[in-house]
Amino acid sequence: MHHHPPPDRGRADRATSLLATLFQRNAEGYARDHRLPSRQEKVLHSVRTCRTAEAGVHLHVCDTCGYSEQSYNSCRDRHCPNCQWSRQRDWIDARMAAMLPVGHFHVVFTVPSELRALAAFNPEVFYDRLLRAAAETILAITETRLGLRPGITVVLHTWTREMLTHPHVHCIVSAGGEDLETGAWKAAPKFLAHVEPMAELFRGKLLGMLKATHKVAPLTMPDETSLRDLLAPLYQRRWVVFVKAPLENRRDLVRYLGSYTHRVAISNSRIVRLDEKTVTFRTRRARTITISHDEFIKRFLAHVLPKGFRKIRHYGLYAPGSVARLQAVGNDYAEQLDDLPDVSQGSTTAAPSLRTCPHCKQGTLRFTLFVPTTPARNDTS
Repeated sequence: MHHHPPPDRGRADRATSLLATLFQRNAEGYARDHRLPSRQEKVLHSVRTCRTAEAGVHLHVCDTCGYSEQSYNSCRDRHCPNCQWSRQRDWIDARMAAMLPVGHFHVVFTVPSELRALAAFNPEVFYDRLLRAAAETILAITETRLGLRPGITVVLHTWTREMLTHPHVHCIVSAGGEDLETGAWKAAPKFLAHVEPMAELFRGKLLGMLKATHKVAPLTMPDETSLRDLLAPLYQRRWVVFVKAPLENRRDLVRYLGSYTHRVAISNSRIVRLDEKTVTFRTRRARTITISHDEFIKRFLAHVLPKGFRKIRHYGLYAPGSVARLQAVGNDYAEQLDDLPDVSQGSTTAAPSLRTCPHCKQGTLRFTLFVPTTPARNDTS
């Protein structure tokens, strides 16, 4: 077998090397010096060891000549900056195959800054209620105003470009859906709804959910303020909701949303400089920010989600239990517009091709978990 050693990480692009170096140098010490929840400690370990010898190795072996290339394993943690691209691509393909072939609105729900600390102290409960309130707001608006049930996908996003906490929800909403009276396809108007009443409805739903939850299982408060005193002024605040006109090109919108579904708090490409005490990274446009290593890791860990938490959810016609209704509505729509595909269409993105063997130029490199205990010597004859 012609065998190659693990790849030289010095050839990796500079940004990847800087981010990996930061975690490898500082993560273990940070975990030792801070009392971290087990979830954060596990994520920190995964990110620190990702694609290193500590994570183990695998081979890509030619099915013709036996040539092999050895690579370090990925951690595959959903919070790891190195492990999200392929998952994002697969998610986009899956959503395209499960969506109505129509335009989709893009709706964004944000919450006042006063709720950020409450979210940080109660992430599982707060983020769950946030996603539910956003979806229920859209369903209420479309059912009462438009008389239809659309397909809705909601995605949680928790950070700013500076990696500070900023919970908000991105939603895609089909520009049409199931007519609540006939069950057939019904198109939505070009205008979904006014943002002011939508924001008011969302505000009432989220605050009501938080209060109801607190009565059953008290939330952890970030300070001595009671939940009632924290929430009362927020009923008078103007909440912000954005609604963008429906885009006919579903793939562009789903690809855009995909950047949120599988993006983590910081990407490799945004790291500009790393020195002994600080790290500099890009925020918006040409601006940068410089913070200490500990502060960087602290901000990164603030966006680690609870184990098993679903930050991507589907409602209305896109809910898991609505497949039959979605198919019926999609078929009815396709009958009206014969030139458009049925909702059962497959992915429009070609699967990535396997690599041709660089040694024999004929075989294909295939993944295998088996790594010889004593690697065979390279034979280039």
